[in-house]
Amino acid sequence: LFCFSFTMVSLPSLPVSVALSPRVYRILGCNSGSMTLQGTNTYLVGTGRKRVLIDTGEANNFAYLQYLSQTLSETGACICGVLCTHWHADHIGGVSNVARQYSVTNLMKFRRANPEENIKYEELGFEFVQEGQLITVEVIHTPGHADDHMSLQLLEENAIFSGDCILGDGSTTVFEDLDSYMKSLKKLQSLAPDLIYPGHGSPIHDAAKRIQQYIDHRQRRENQIFNVLSQSKLPLTPMDIVQKIYNETPAMLHRAASVNVLQHLEKLQKLGKTKRKDGKWKACKIKDFYHIRLAENFAISITAHSKFLGSYLVMSILHPQYVYKKNANERQVITDRQPKSNFIGQLNGRSVIINGKDSTVEHLWNCVRLMTSGEFFSHCIASAADFVFRFAVYLHFRRRGWIVKPGLNYGVDYVVYPDAPSNVHSQFMVIIVPHWNGFQELPMTWRDAVSASRISCAVSKNVLLCGVKNFDGDFQKLTLDDLQQCPVQIVCLKQWFARRPFSDKKERKIRFKLAMPCRCLRWAFRIVNWEPSVTEWTRMLRCLQLDDLPRIRRQVFQEDIKATVAGGLMMRKAISVCTGLAWDEITLIRSSTGKPMLAENIQLGYQFSFNLSHHGDYVILATSSSSVCGVDVMKIEYPKLQMNLSEYFKMMSPQFADEEYAALNQQRTDSEKLELFYRYWCLKESYLKAVGFGIRCDLSQIHFIFNSLVVPVGQFEISTKLVFEETQHDEFVFEECHLDPCHAACVCYKDDLLEAECEQHRGKCIPFQLVTMDFVLQDAVPLHHEEAIPVPGLCKAVPISPLDFSYYLFNR
Repeated sequence: LFCFSFTMVSLPSLPVSVALSPRVYRILGCNSGSMTLQGTNTYLVGTGRKRVLIDTGEANNFAYLQYLSQTLSETGACICGVLCTHWHADHIGGVSNVARQYSVTNLMKFRRANPEENIKYEELGFEFVQEGQLITVEVIHTPGHADDHMSLQLLEENAIFSGDCILGDGSTTVFEDLDSYMKSLKKLQSLAPDLIYPGHGSPIHDAAKRIQQYIDHRQRRENQIFNVLSQSKLPLTPMDIVQKIYNETPAMLHRAASVNVLQHLEKLQKLGKTKRKDGKWKACKIKDFYHIRLAENFAISITAHSKFLGSYLVMSILHPQYVYKKNANERQVITDRQPKSNFIGQLNGRSVIINGKDSTVEHLWNCVRLMTSGEFFSHCIASAADFVFRFAVYLHFRRRGWIVKPGLNYGVDYVVYPDAPSNVHSQFMVIIVPHWNGFQELPMTWRDAVSASRISCAVSKNVLLCGVKNFDGDFQKLTLDDLQQCPVQIVCLKQWFARRPFSDKKERKIRFKLAMPCRCLRWAFRIVNWEPSVTEWTRMLRCLQLDDLPRIRRQVFQEDIKATVAGGLMMRKAISVCTGLAWDEITLIRSSTGKPMLAENIQLGYQFSFNLSHHGDYVILATSSSSVCGVDVMKIEYPKLQMNLSEYFKMMSPQFADEEYAALNQQRTDSEKLELFYRYWCLKESYLKAVGFGIRCDLSQIHFIFNSLVVPVGQFEISTKLVFEETQHDEFVFEECHLDPCHAACVCYKDDLLEAECEQHRGKCIPFQLVTMDFVLQDAVPLHHEEAIPVPGLCKAVPISPLDFSYYLFNR
């Protein structure tokens, strides 16, 4: 990952080494390109003999090291410390070269958000700095372009070393979080610098103006993107939007532009202005939401169009102690306790009734004041403590995508619909058990149980008894964040009254309805930041087969242990979901090549296959109704070997066909070469895992025909064709995508073996769904009761092993 500028005008020529001020020398990184402009700017800062180097350029760039030595010789200076603005390879890649050549021991950078990522920097000897820390320069944390990005303020010159936050020419690409990036720009703006030394390009002397231009540019781009979505009748992918608003930008830069568009879309999604489905985006209806309070102390909410006095403005009371219900024409709110005279009807410029008094819209506006969400929440708590429990349970179901409706008609708190349209009958009712504190289990009397069961029997629904834990009773101090973090424990109480027995015909009909029509799943689980407790480890390991444990024990690195355990559990869950087999009815064996499969004694009567892969931050799983299925995921990163990329590709050349190796070398930048390299590798591995070869054949006999060498982030590619031993095999389908900008994935299956139920997916890609371990373990049961299951590496952090493909070269 690098910085990026969409400015395509000819850039000014910059000297390789130059004194920008009495305190600052700039040495170019000798790595010019479309992603790095004239090259990465590294800065030698100070006036005495001992000076600080800001950023180190790319790894093994000997031309840069030569110019750095020349500058040190001319100034009579030495490097006493290195400050790296962020983790991208064009800024931190050369740190080992500099540290080794000039015996530098003080290496400093900002800490990454992911603790696992910091291990490798600690091994290199980095010290993590804090915001506001003074080291000749003052550290300013400016995330967005990267989570560990920092800018540095040179107080003597009132200057900022901006890294990739602000460039000398054009604008930067935000790879990680646009919202954080905008806050970082405003943080720099508040410092009012006179001068900016950027990570790429020329120094910026009109600093305040440039920062404002960056802020205005992002806002204009956000407005453009939202306008395109609003005017489109169909959902759009990021690349669709790029082709509409970047029509003057060369096509070769559209992929980078799509990353920028995706960041804007995710920022708009946080604001409730866009929503995403199947990799495509569309605009939400333009509505403004206000929480306001009348002078008479009634809490109400307004849902309005862009103009307050529009003809369709509707207001409704949101008092916590009442359950509300709209009448057939939805013109007024009626409650079971509140007098009907005190309602607020449709406002269209005419008079309305508020607490029995006539009022116009203008008068109403003068009677209210705006409330923040926090004020509204505090007001509701003050009015009724029961609101806390009701709202906590409501949030619990809404976060999981369930639809929540009032349960007044059934004598319960809520009726919930698990991820289904509201016109489908619900199978679940919710009864909230308040003040659930100090109990390990749900406090419930026999009378409560019988009453709940009678309700369940009467309306043919299951009752969910919900209790909110971890409340200390001091509701006045609660915030919305506290409420969202409080766990909700649920007991599903099914009716136990005798039912009329089903006939065989009706039972077969029910089983047919419950059968899964399509057995194609795409799941992804993030193992980064996943830290199970000892109790959770014990439970998970007992839910795996005994013969899985020796393979887990053989793993050396912690990430591999976590991936192996998570993958084994995901396999069993997917098999249970797709086949209807119970957790303890599933027996897995492995083929001679190590591919997992169902035991021979399990006869399904239909085709079903599955496969796993893990690398980087993810474990992924794919299932198919084809008898052949393979999947692979790769993290797009520089190889952790002591060689440059050209040498690495030369070492790997026996694994690629001549056409593939030529295509790799034709890519202009290292990032493009790595993207294509990992794409080839995902395709090859997914095919070999599907057919069950493993990496035991001549990989150079396998190559692929592309419509395009680039698969943009957020899009899918299904047109890739396989050529094996000079024969094209059209029966194999390859679904290619990115899980995120740093991880490429591919699923391979045989199209001619698909069952009829999967025809809906023919010619389409199935997007990966991010799953949680709670979901995976939902129906898991212990398969054994080993008291002690020693697994190495669970109690300490172990660095991830280097990605070294040379193993396959020397062991073929």
